[in-house]
Amino acid sequence: MARIRTVKPEFFKNYKLYKAEQDEGLPLRLAFEGLWTVADREGRFEWIPEQIKVDALPYDDVDFSRVLDALWTRGYVEKYEVDGVVYGWIPGFATHQVINNREKESILPEPNENNILTRGSRVDDASLTRIKSAQVEGKGKEGKGREQADGAGAPAPARRKKSDSMTVDDFIAECKANGEQAIPDDDPVIAYCTDAGIPHEFVYLAWREFVDRYRASGKRQKGVRGWRQTFLNCVRGNWYELWAVGNDGYFLTKQGKQAQLAHKEAA
Repeated sequence: MARIRTVKPEFFKNYKLYKAEQDEGLPLRLAFEGLWTVADREGRFEWIPEQIKVDALPYDDVDFSRVLDALWTRGYVEKYEVDGVVYGWIPGFATHQVINNREKESILPEPNENNILTRGSRVDDASLTRIKSAQVEGKGKEGKGREQADGAGAPAPARRKKSDSMTVDDFIAECKANGEQAIPDDDPVIAYCTDAGIPHEFVYLAWREFVDRYRASGKRQKGVRGWRQTFLNCVRGNWYELWAVGNDGYFLTKQGKQAQLAHKEAA
């Protein structure tokens, strides 16, 4: 059943989606808009290409399974499986859509770190040097306090199971103990930002904001994978509205500039 949805003017300036459409020879922009009307209030839908096509592109002679796969490999949708049934989810959907209160609650299972299907990275040599250096929050009051408390020669923290619930500080410490980067070079967020054209310094800013907010909230995620997936969702959905896109590419919004100044002063 199709639903009424909102289209923001910025959508029509999404150059990366336009380029993807040209590269694939598929009507990705119109199909993506149509997919919004198919998705429920949480941005979820059943991954049934033939059925979705009836609502999204009823008159187009196109293989909609190719359309969904193209949107998936570029990070515009997620694909997950529960009890043998495949579903889709549009990250950031609930943030950008104004949902009618009378619309019924989602009856579809929600995506999580255990059921999301992995897609291959589309960029092999992407890197995010500043995020690598930021994995141990050594700057600011929290970082300094942690260094003083640990002390030289302090015993390494006990390693927890990757599935354990942990805070963002636990996540950073776990990565350090395992000799890993908080956001490794082959993490999907790197490929997504490179494909989307989002400057890496903006992603670094989002990372600092992400850590600060989750540190303050004390919220927990399930393991290292859970935290990495949450940060990926944060960047895809531009949760903190740090950037926007214009004719010349991405630029920092007012919120982004304020965050940049705040983190510069805290450094």
